[in-house]
Amino acid sequence: MALGLLVPGSAGAIHWSTLEENLRANLELVSRIVRVEEITTAASYQTAGLDIHSVLSGRRGDIGTVVLQPYIVRRDNALSRPPHIEGMDDWEVEFHQSWFNLTRFGRGRTNIRVGHMLVPYGLEPGIDTHMALRQTIAGANLGTKMDWGLSLNGTPRWGDYEIALLRGSGMEWRNEPGNFAFAGRWGKPFGGNFTWGLSGYHGLVFDPMRLRRYKAGGGERMPAERLVRRTRSGIDLSFVLRQFGVLSELSVGRDYEFGVLNGLAEVNWTSREESVFGYARLVVLSQDADSGWSEDVMLYGGFRWRLNSALELAGQVNEGLVRYLDQEARRQVRLQARVRL
Repeated sequence: MALGLLVPGSAGAIHWSTLEENLRANLELVSRIVRVEEITTAASYQTAGLDIHSVLSGRRGDIGTVVLQPYIVRRDNALSRPPHIEGMDDWEVEFHQSWFNLTRFGRGRTNIRVGHMLVPYGLEPGIDTHMALRQTIAGANLGTKMDWGLSLNGTPRWGDYEIALLRGSGMEWRNEPGNFAFAGRWGKPFGGNFTWGLSGYHGLVFDPMRLRRYKAGGGERMPAERLVRRTRSGIDLSFVLRQFGVLSELSVGRDYEFGVLNGLAEVNWTSREESVFGYARLVVLSQDADSGWSEDVMLYGGFRWRLNSALELAGQVNEGLVRYLDQEARRQVRLQARVRL
């Protein structure tokens, strides 16, 4: 079955040769429960959406790739929530990754991506954390793992790279005075048994959660601004040996004049049939404050079990060992069911 968009008189008319070959569309349903120690009411997260991936082609070959991920999301008793969620109980329409990557002219060495994309920094671009309990430190480190913008990307002979000019507003397009961000990563392409990457980030970004955090610990040093002046430099490594894998990421930088040191280390295991995946990880998020350096130290353990091609179950325990500014550390338990049709 052919489906196409034809432009009269154009030799490069866009078309999909077949739906089976160039278009993939999945309906995704996710239900998640989060239980926090000593809090009687559990938080819940329900979502339904589409995950669409398509390759646009012309008579002279592929033109580019389109990804669209529109979702309807319901959060209840959401104690910790992103800034676009207005209250503890809220409905939202979210566009996750939604971009077009023009690949026609660069021969894989220079492509142009535009839309809502993963920030090219650290491990996040190489790990599928979409709708997963297992996340990288991108959100805690940069304030968001996705942003609106434009990037150059490719895989030439000397490595994989992506350099992006971003809005600095995260999930939503926001017109704060002067917000922007630059981000980039260069390294060995993801997908092999050993990968590495060097990353950089700089911007004036919308991150109200981090603003509140610094106001609690920054005292007189905290500037009266709505945006965070953020700079990061990072390195990431991953290694796979048979059924075992090791991941690590280290990031240093500043928010305003406050020093930041964030890191992740993980060991994981995959069953021979690749139906069961388990992991243990240590995350350290360390920031400067008036009273000196203070950190969050968290230990994670989790699993993912794919019962068949449509149903996946997952669980994760987050043990808070140390909390920022000596706040009370609490254990979190997360359970999730995910259906892809």
